[in-house]
Amino acid sequence: MFQGAAQGHVGKLKAAGAAWAKGSPNETPRQDDANSDAVLLGIDLGQYQDNTGTEELELWPWHLEALEAFFTICSQWRVVAVGARIMPVGLDYTAAQSGLQLAGLTVDADMWGDIRTIEQGALAEIRRMM
Repeated sequence: MFQGAAQGHVGKLKAAGAAWAKGSPNETPRQDDANSDAVLLGIDLGQYQDNTGTEELELWPWHLEALEAFFTICSQWRVVAVGARIMPVGLDYTAAQSGLQLAGLTVDADMWGDIRTIEQGALAEIRRMM
């Protein structure tokens, strides 16, 4: 799926969450949506894109199940308003549980830990970009 620098189990999952938050270079639909929205709003996205430090992400095969589960619930963020900004604080676990059940996915404690590790990586990257 992704290739690159070797990391441990937790590092790879956090990097996967960060890659999701940044939008992978291979994910053209997300970028296409952003570009078309920006054109409509008259925004130049080029000033916000930083691909200078882009490196490929290497995942182990056993990460894919947790990553796919995360993708199933990746729209279920709990957010708070801080001044004029909206800040994500993490996944809404009740909504995440419902989403996983509705998708027919069974998540054990180990996979839930992996999903939460991906969430931590995504949150760190989202906050860094804010």
